[in-house]
Amino acid sequence: MKNFTLLFCLPVLLFTQVNQNMYTEITQINAPTTIDKFLSIGNVFVTNDDKYFVIRMGYKPTYYAVYELETQKYITLFKVPGWSLYLYYKDNIFYSSNGKSRNFELSVNNQTVSKLKQKQLSIINPFECYSLRLDPVKDSSMDNHVFIQEECLPHLEYLFCWKYAGSVLKIMKKM
Repeated sequence: MKNFTLLFCLPVLLFTQVNQNMYTEITQINAPTTIDKFLSIGNVFVTNDDKYFVIRMGYKPTYYAVYELETQKYITLFKVPGWSLYLYYKDNIFYSSNGKSRNFELSVNNQTVSKLKQKQLSIINPFECYSLRLDPVKDSSMDNHVFIQEECLPHLEYLFCWKYAGSVLKIMKKM
């Protein structure tokens, strides 16, 4: 299944030049800087059933903000200790692994984070979420090489736009 996920994600990741004129902006989501003033958006994940999109922010700890894809309604915010790179999903529950090979269950229903053993994660066998990750684009005119270019990645009829390590996610929908 992992190979299938990678094949599905690869065309999405390579196709970054999108005609934004075909889309209209429906909402903007800001990183919750009230929790941590340094939070920035690193990835957007979409569940395999297209029910949720999840924004990954922060580094040690990592925060995941969960939203309904169709309505863009905010559901909950999870805090995972350490640096979390991957997000998995099955039966309305998210799973995350951090850099220390620890696994966590992120329950949407009661908004809790529980530690899982490695064996438990393989028994559960969740699916990896589709990752819409921007590659950093440096502005060569800046001496400090700040990443400033906004890029957009499509998923279904939606377009997710943000600057690399930015604090605002703009969501657009095909007209």
